[in-house]
Amino acid sequence: MKITRRQLKALIVESYIEDYAKHSTMNLGQVLRHLRYLTDLPDTPRLEALKQRLRWIANDLYYTVTPGQWHHTQAELDELSKYSYTDLLKMGFDPDFADEMLGKKPLLEEWSPLAGEAEGSIAKQNFELLLHGPEKNRSNFTKYQMTISELVPFDKKLEEFLSDLIEEIPQLRNHKIKRFLGAGTKGVVFELDSGRALKIYEYSYQEDQEGFYDNESGKIFSGSGKIMTLPIFDRGETYFGIKYVEMAKVLPFDLFLMRTGRKQLNSRLYGWLDIIGKLIVKIKENPDNMSTVRQYQEMLLKFNSEAHKNNLTEHEISSLFNMVEYVVTNYGPFFTDDLFEENFGVLEQTMSSETPIFVLFDP
Repeated sequence: MKITRRQLKALIVESYIEDYAKHSTMNLGQVLRHLRYLTDLPDTPRLEALKQRLRWIANDLYYTVTPGQWHHTQAELDELSKYSYTDLLKMGFDPDFADEMLGKKPLLEEWSPLAGEAEGSIAKQNFELLLHGPEKNRSNFTKYQMTISELVPFDKKLEEFLSDLIEEIPQLRNHKIKRFLGAGTKGVVFELDSGRALKIYEYSYQEDQEGFYDNESGKIFSGSGKIMTLPIFDRGETYFGIKYVEMAKVLPFDLFLMRTGRKQLNSRLYGWLDIIGKLIVKIKENPDNMSTVRQYQEMLLKFNSEAHKNNLTEHEISSLFNMVEYVVTNYGPFFTDDLFEENFGVLEQTMSSETPIFVLFDP
């Protein structure tokens, strides 16, 4: 019997929903396990166990609500399709049951970003990487070396500082660093094997950066976020004043252009985005000021024309404007003062879509 296009589309949608639901079910089982043993971890004080469980709950909730298609191959999702929803819930809740069902390498070892190699081995590997830097890329190595040297307190040696950093930041104990993503004057960003980004910093250009992270944090779960909201999963500060933020992986804009075969933008375009942001604020304050409205429209046309010459698409240009409007509306006009190609980028899961979503991740 010949399958019509409508029937084929229905089958594809049904398969997608089933993969999504089964992936979510197993992660929900993991959430329930953490809730059941909320203050119970081997050789761990109850308060520390609670903190760790809450981090894991936030992590597994994220993977419960996001499609498995974002971070798994179809082969991995097909592996889940063999099991019933009841079995998957139990497999998430009880790792021993998962091993029994599989009769091979534990499923949770393959799937959970919190499982895998021993913490000590991960910490040692991260120490070596932090100590030696991204040596394969000389430009990145220079940026990294300069930033790390700025972060080291005057009373610590580099090796002692890195050892304390790993001890204080749980993500560096539990996840391998996959690659260096970027560095600024007082901060460095890495990609972790969990698929997330970890920013380590002392302070930033914006004094109210902490307010920015406070407001963005948790929006993905509260439902108050918008499409340009930066998903933030954990934040903290070491006893020696170094801060850290775990966030969704954002591909910096300069790397996005490079990976899509395009040249870097002229720096004046970032200045024009800053001006557009400030004009948006002025128009919101006084929409009847026709002079400001005309100036805003002229800047849009100017930016559009130059952006097209740099091979940006209409959807990309629109997404850039949406990001700028979101930032200045929620946090004020000064948050685009330092806008440049390395402190905003595209949420990686949207990179291949027609409309990539740009977000500010390093104000």
